[in-house]
Amino acid sequence: MTSYGVLEKAEQVERAAALAYRAGATALQGLPQGALLLRLAEEEDQHATRVRLLAARYRHDARLFQNVHFKLVMLDAELARWGEVRQEIEAGRYAGDAPGLLARLAALEEQSAQSHAQVLAAAADPVVAEFFLKLAEQDRAHRELLGVG
Repeated sequence: MTSYGVLEKAEQVERAAALAYRAGATALQGLPQGALLLRLAEEEDQHATRVRLLAARYRHDARLFQNVHFKLVMLDAELARWGEVRQEIEAGRYAGDAPGLLARLAALEEQSAQSHAQVLAAAADPVVAEFFLKLAEQDRAHRELLGVG
């Protein structure tokens, strides 16, 4: 359980969000919302890449976070939520229900924003805290693009 492990897990969460958005884009293919979800998937991939670059920069700095175990538990829960929505989408749960899918994704974005701002940024190295506060802002912007805001 290391600070680097927290950043690795944060990257996994961003990749899981991208996969969920891609599944949603496939489910809503041909609709304007499908194109939006594809764009958000690409942005989540960019977030993951930025987290990976941050991890590479601070790979050996054990002082990035306090409460590493708690942060990992919270990230595991977030990772599971994104995985669950992806499974729901792939199982057809939102077939013909674009508003329901967008609302579900918007709720996950808000949870991610809270995770970034209240869990990852809290008691973190100032540079890392600022990074995750900015990601929280971007998550909230995604939520607004999904039509909930």
